[in-house]
Amino acid sequence: MTAIIILLVIGAVLLFLETLLPGLVAGGVGLICLGVAVVLGYRDFGASGGNLVLGIVLVGWCWAAWPG
Repeated sequence: MTAIIILLVIGAVLLFLETLLPGLVAGGVGLICLGVAVVLGYRDFGASGGNLVLGIVLVGWCWAAWPG
């Protein structure tokens, strides 16, 4: 569970840094971290836990992309 939370936080921070840093490296690594967190959620906690992690990622992604 700790690894999933750490990957979610690192992924979110790297995606935020992508807005400040030139290039696509931070954003790409951030997306990879979020994807690995989802995969670990499915592997460690089954379908319900994986769906929960996926939902958190999608809600965070939509919230960050919302204009305003």
